[in-house]
Amino acid sequence: MKGERHFFPGGNTVRGFYSYYAHAIRPGLDKRVIILKGGPGVGKSTLMRHVGNAFKHKGYAVEWMHCSSDPGSLDGVRIPKVGLALVDGTKPHIVDPVLPGAADGILNLGVALDEAGMAKHVREVEEIGEAISGCFAQAYRYLAAAAPLREDEEIILRGALDAGKINAVTAELLAGLDANSIAARPGKERRLFAGAVTPLGCIHYLNELGAQRVWRLEGPWAMPAQDILSRVRAGLLESGVDIEGFYCPMEPERIEHLLIPETGLLITTANSYQMMAQTPERVIDLEAALDREKLSAAIQRRLYNNQTFDSLIEQAAQSVTRAKGLHDDLEKIYIAHMDFARVTAMQQALLAQLDTLE
Repeated sequence: MKGERHFFPGGNTVRGFYSYYAHAIRPGLDKRVIILKGGPGVGKSTLMRHVGNAFKHKGYAVEWMHCSSDPGSLDGVRIPKVGLALVDGTKPHIVDPVLPGAADGILNLGVALDEAGMAKHVREVEEIGEAISGCFAQAYRYLAAAAPLREDEEIILRGALDAGKINAVTAELLAGLDANSIAARPGKERRLFAGAVTPLGCIHYLNELGAQRVWRLEGPWAMPAQDILSRVRAGLLESGVDIEGFYCPMEPERIEHLLIPETGLLITTANSYQMMAQTPERVIDLEAALDREKLSAAIQRRLYNNQTFDSLIEQAAQSVTRAKGLHDDLEKIYIAHMDFARVTAMQQALLAQLDTLE
């Protein structure tokens, strides 16, 4: 995989904040993992962006890990070629060293914070923090309320589905991928999120995953395409193929996209919530496996499901938006008490240190 890649290592889901940080970092491949600590506004995202851009300008591929609660902010950056990763290790994505001192280390930007000055804002910080938690709890309730609607829509679609045609599609995909053997060493899966429920609504980075080729599974919203992808995933892993699985931003154990890094092939699910701009070399039309007559009997039920689901997702995104506004207020308090000259010196020292990894 070459060039820049963008994805989410964590997301706002029906289970609350769900983290795939253990997959975003590559144990055994990343020789140096730096975990950044410090409160909001201390410069963690800015430092990661500086490090990523420094390596980008030297011609290295960069993985940008975005924050689901503020996509313009970074939760991590990784330089695969040199085995370097920097991640935000603060709440809600708590990350601690696995091999402290040997491969992992902590860089605490909070040392540049005027703690005496911050002590005057203790109650204010507590109140804003509580309000932020309330906004996220509300977002998670909206998502949890939306999940049964998708489940009902999926039940309707399954009732009109020709299982034989789906089995034929799956078999054809497995044959095309040469994924019908059992290898001595099973493949490994890296789990990530291509999309997220954010203050900007439901957004995705499908076009920025670094895929050179695309096979697209097309069908209506809530089409059970994960049945196909789950079987393809299992076949590839049994055949010893390493993959990246991209999971649903709402239900984090539901696979939606599958990337084979070795070949650059992305098998993606397309619907009203996610559609790549890249032209696919192959389109698998799953609507052909649906009985239209059976679906027509549930048209009003489906309309209600779709409209109510959309409304609940919008409300969840608005709750995350309110949380971001409060987080911005919190950052202003911290920023007013930061010694950013000291942060800049720490950043420069880190960049000089990282030069030795090239």
